[in-house]
Amino acid sequence: MKEIKSLTGLRGLAAVYVMIGHIGFLENKNGICYKIKPIRLFIDHGYISVDIFFILSGFVLMLVYGNTKWNRSYNIFTFIKKRIARIYPLYLFCFLIYFLIDYIFINSWFVGNGNLGFIFNLLLLQTPFNIAPLIGPSWSLSTEWIAYFLFPVLNIVVIKIKNEYLQFFISLGLVTCLFLIGISPGWVGHKNILHCSINVFSGIPALFRCIIGFYIGMLLCKLRIKLKNNKIVSCSCFQIVITATILLLIMFTYMDIFVFMLLIILIFSLSYENGLISKLLSHKILYNLGLFSYSIYLIHPLLIGELKDVIYYSLKKTSLSNNAFIISLTICLFLVIFYINILNCPQRRGF
Repeated sequence: MKEIKSLTGLRGLAAVYVMIGHIGFLENKNGICYKIKPIRLFIDHGYISVDIFFILSGFVLMLVYGNTKWNRSYNIFTFIKKRIARIYPLYLFCFLIYFLIDYIFINSWFVGNGNLGFIFNLLLLQTPFNIAPLIGPSWSLSTEWIAYFLFPVLNIVVIKIKNEYLQFFISLGLVTCLFLIGISPGWVGHKNILHCSINVFSGIPALFRCIIGFYIGMLLCKLRIKLKNNKIVSCSCFQIVITATILLLIMFTYMDIFVFMLLIILIFSLSYENGLISKLLSHKILYNLGLFSYSIYLIHPLLIGELKDVIYYSLKKTSLSNNAFIISLTICLFLVIFYINILNCPQRRGF
């Protein structure tokens, strides 16, 4: 099966959505974003994008490597090598920038986490061991990193399960586990703004959150390959109704698990590349946004956080201090372009 452009476009929108959730519109309690509850909840729910990433990762890897024979060590080594080449160069690039900024100007993260935190973050193992990530969004990369190593085993399990009913009950069980994680305050490890939120980003529960989405994405891909044509699920009306329902539900509390289930259905529908929503997400602009989604996801905290603050305080006594955001935006865009053209392409060629 060829690349599914609508899913790439969805990944791009998800990266922008999680960035909106991090920008801090809600810090001003007198602002319109804070006063109007549906808008506040919509922005708060930016973390749902991470679950989209998890599902899409499982789906795409199953699409590309689903028929691989993992009994050959060469295949496992090649797969891991490709994952490293795709994920690690940008992460290492950003990690060094973040570390230098923190160590030179702020010196808060390193003081709190020390050499052990540095090593675990460098190896992308921070989340399962409940160590604070130097790059905020990298907690999800840490869990996906482990999911990649588990993929050959999960792939064999998915292929061996022939019974559709068993697959359905496994999926239902995984969604139930995700719901239980959301309603268990002792597992969350942070102060939840929303009730029944699945916004778990530390420790073993965060790893479970990733594996659940990842595995469901794999099952979804297997089902999609089997059902080559499904005019009802892939029609415009179906996609519009599902999309509208998702947008409505994220403006309310207690709805995370229902949003998650609807996202599974939407991704399955979009994978047919029919229907209005699929066509919109396949547009060149959104498709290219999806190609840069990983860069957006990792670099945007520089734009809205450390880099902006450093520039502001460095230029505090000058007329340029009010333009700290614009300056940080320019620097971040330069970093993205530099990475894509100098570092990314050679590493990912053929991967």
